[in-house]
Amino acid sequence: MATVPVIGNYLTIIFNWRANFVFIFILVLLSIIAMQVVFKEPKKYKHAGGQ
Repeated sequence: MATVPVIGNYLTIIFNWRANFVFIFILVLLSIIAMQVVFKEPKKYKHAGGQ
């Protein structure tokens, strides 16, 4: 976990303080896309007996 403050510090030094929020936003988007790919919605099965 000690690498996260170092990455945030480098982003702040190289760009500005807003770069941290952009970086987090990109990570969240990539996580959402990965979850959409990995976790599929289960197929719905119909009962053979009617309704």
